[in-house]
Amino acid sequence: MVHENWSSSASGIGKSYNFYDKSKSKWRQVWVDDNARVLDFTGELRDGAMRFQGESVSREGKPVWNRMTFTPEAEGTVRQKIEQSLDGKTYTTAFEGIYRRK
Repeated sequence: MVHENWSSSASGIGKSYNFYDKSKSKWRQVWVDDNARVLDFTGELRDGAMRFQGESVSREGKPVWNRMTFTPEAEGTVRQKIEQSLDGKTYTTAFEGIYRRK
């Protein structure tokens, strides 16, 4: 299991837990923030990238569909992209970041 402590540039802190769920034969990533908001992703390695998807609930109580992709880049970095949809069809980028080795 990988445990991550994170903070948002817009305010907020949280934790994520990444692990392989043997019963589902899938990877899981579960996020919890300081407002008790939970994002639960299930994913797998496909087409050279880790691809996750999951559903959550907006602050207004409406369903939100989420996609998250980790893609290795040529220079050794990893790009993370999170996309969200309110209708399950049209997605917009909610976050995009680059991970670099220290």
